[in-house]
Parts: sequence; C-alpha cells; structure tokens
Amino acid sequence: MSRIVHRLWILLVLSLTFSITSYASRVAAGQHVLQALSDGTVWTWGQNDDGQLGDGTIVPHAIPQQVPGLTSVIAVAAGIGGHSAALKGDGTVWTWGFNGDGEQGDGTTIERHSPVQVNGLTGITAIAAGGSHIFALKNDGTVWAWGLNDNGQLGNDTKTRSLTPIQVSGLTGITAIAAGALHSLAVKNNDTVWAWGDNSVGQLGDGTTTQRLTPVQASILTGITAISGGPVSSLARKSDGTAWAWGLDATATPAQVSGLSGVIDVAAGGNHRLALKSDGTVQAWGSNLFGQLGNGTQLDSLTPVQAIGVAGAIGIAVGGVLPVLR
Repeated sequence: MSRIVHRLWILLVLSLTFSITSYASRVAAGQHVLQALSDGTVWTWGQNDDGQLGDGTIVPHAIPQQVPGLTSVIAVAAGIGGHSAALKGDGTVWTWGFNGDGEQGDGTTIERHSPVQVNGLTGITAIAAGGSHIFALKNDGTVWAWGLNDNGQLGNDTKTRSLTPIQVSGLTGITAIAAGALHSLAVKNNDTVWAWGDNSVGQLGDGTTTQRLTPVQASILTGITAISGGPVSSLARKSDGTAWAWGLDATATPAQVSGLSGVIDVAAGGNHRLALKSDGTVQAWGSNLFGQLGNGTQLDSLTPVQAIGVAGAIGIAVGGVLPVLR
C-alpha cells in the first residue's frame, strides 16, 4: 500500500560556477520539495527518512550536499511519497528514495538510499513524478510509467502496480508530460491534452468525475504549450499566453484563469497555483494561509495577484501539502 505523507526535502542541480543561492536553469517542486538544475550535478537537503536525499544514508541535512555518482543530469523530479528521479543526458533515468510500490522502477520494492538506474529505459527526454508513480517520455513520443496504479495512473487499463516501466496505452506523438498525486497528464504534438487516473474532482478535464484507466482527451483545450499537475488539479498554458485550470477549486472542464495574459509557464500546487509572465513577473492565486502567494498577506485570492519583489524570473516551481477534500 502506498503512502502520501508530509515530508520536506530539496533537490538542486547547479553549476559549480554558481553559488547555491544563485541561478539554476530549471526548477520543479512537489509536496515539500524543490528541484533545480544547471550543470548536471544534483544537490539535496532536508528530510531523509526514506533516503530521498540520495546520499546513501537516512540522515537529514540542513546544508546542501551533492548526490554522489550523479553527473550529466538534465532534469529532476520528486514525488509526494518520498521518491526522487533524475534524467541524464544519455537518456537514462535514475531513481532513489521510497520504493514501497515500485517507484524506483528497478523490479523491487527495496528502499534505495542512492540512485539506481531504471530497468530497460533509454532514449528518455522528460520525466515526471506523482504521488507514488513516475513516468517518462521517450524520444519516439511514447510514454512509460511505473509504481502505484490503484487509480489507473499508469494508464495501461489496469489497477495493478508495476515495479518496472510499462507503456501507457494508446499514447503516441507526446511532447510534454506532468503528474498529479493520483493522475497523469500529457500533451500531444497537435497541442491537445490527454489525462488518466483519479478524476474525483475533475482533474482530468473531460467534463466528468469518472476515473479513467487509459488516457482521455481534456475537453475544449487546444493550442497547449505547457502543462502542470497539482495533487488534485491541473493547469495549462495556451499558445496565446492564457492560462487554463481544472480540478480542485475549478471545474471538471478547463476554464480560463481570469485576468492573465502573457503567460509563458504555469505551476500547480496543492491549494495554490503560479503563472510566470513574459515580463518576468509571477502571478499567484488560491490558498495563502502560509503566505504562499507572495503578496505580503495571508489572505486567499480567487484571482491572480502579483508576487511582490519578483522581477526577471525565468522559472517557477510549487510545493505544498495535499489539500483536504470534503
């Protein structure tokens, strides 16, 4: 049985010519996790109860440390359940951390405190990590997934977990992927969105709340260039610079986020969402209990507000706890 628990760890991939606090070329975040990358080395700190720092121990660290043995990394991802993944420039995927449902993709359920290579995967161009599953995009446009599958999040028309990668049914021509806690998302080369898995609050965007074991097309959406999966929500950016949301706090059919234009990237968290604009500013909306909207208040906002003091931003990432569903 999988677990989704509160935990905090951070992954950083950066250039040795930069300080820890300076620019990194890519960032990503899951529940209590931030990741960034630049020259292909991976740096981590925070909680480590499942070996999610990848340093061979379960000892937490308050200071960033490099993950041994990982070089030439071009992307990183982290799941809510305490597992981490890295994509190397040679197209191989490496994972570490919790493995109770096969999140490591190495054919076992043995917890890994150091990175191990995912069995049989080559030619990978992108990775995404969900609650207790991971999936990867191959250079031929197919999608491969492994881990927990009790909501159909592996997309192979079953609810059986897989300890090694299996192909998502019927998906070809995929150009981008994203993961929620229990659902998965993909963008095809015709700029349409396809989704599968849990749909209890409409996070698949097909106008229903019906669980899907294989990919279905999200209603209305075309012209999509960026996609993000929150724990129980989804967010997309269209080629015209608008943002569209569905799932928790939205609708079961994608709806345009009011007042946003010039959007170049989006990120969905547990109870809040972010949009990066072409002018380098960041807009945020949703829950603000912990000040996660960055506007100097703790007041929730149903519409986007600008994060104070952010200028020249080139990437965004969202963490946050799972929302409570009532």
